[in-house]
Amino acid sequence: DSRERWVLGLGSSALIILLVFASVVIDRDTARREEITQALRQHASLLEQAHDSLLTCRLGSAIDYWSHGAETLYGYTREEALGRTSHELLHTTHPLGIASIDAMLERDGQWRGELTQTTKDGRKLTIEAQWRLTVDAGGNKTVLEANRDITERKQAEAENLLLATAIEQASETVVITDRFANIRYANPAFTRTTGY
Repeated sequence: DSRERWVLGLGSSALIILLVFASVVIDRDTARREEITQALRQHASLLEQAHDSLLTCRLGSAIDYWSHGAETLYGYTREEALGRTSHELLHTTHPLGIASIDAMLERDGQWRGELTQTTKDGRKLTIEAQWRLTVDAGGNKTVLEANRDITERKQAEAENLLLATAIEQASETVVITDRFANIRYANPAFTRTTGY
């Protein structure tokens, strides 16, 4: 009888120690989960502050994340964009075709280039795109698209090229000097006229 009490007492003590240990482990796991959750919230907040358009989707599938930058750039709210494919929503075009870009993503894990996309109000944009493919433990392929509007830059480059071409082909001499009168540029007409 006393021996049974001793065994029961020992068993109860072991059970109590196991329960205390388990509660410590659970508390640590809960605290760690809360830390991870807080870190994820902080990262999500930082993504929302990015000026660039950021979105994610399964490869060849619907958008599952649409940043504030994407809303600002394209004019579609998060609710309007989620569940639609980015290429269909934004009428994405590229000389190689979207299927080729997807194949490069699968092969290289990333793609960078220029696209034409259309905003909600119909404006055509030239987009500098950087896309990354990630594959999770389950084999799911997710694409992170970081897109930046370079329409104005491309227009300025085209205007500069037009002006440079006009100066090169002008029949009048054009000379550009620095503040010390050193020639920095002379067009072909100057060379024909002066022999220099």
